[in-house]
Amino acid sequence: MMKTLFLLLTALVFLTENAYAYIDPGTGGMILQAIAAAVVSGMVAVRLYWAKLRDFFKPKNQKK
Repeated sequence: MMKTLFLLLTALVFLTENAYAYIDPGTGGMILQAIAAAVVSGMVAVRLYWAKLRDFFKPKNQKK
């Protein structure tokens, strides 16, 4: 079963035809905006929770 599945997937990869497609400037701009939004939202999330992250990774003082 696994050998048949492997052969089928290999055939599908190597027996493809050209799509003759392109990415127009509008689509490229949307992709860049999505990447920028993901980076900025990640930075904002880190900034909002910076104190909690710092306290989580700070070594705890053990009382003797």
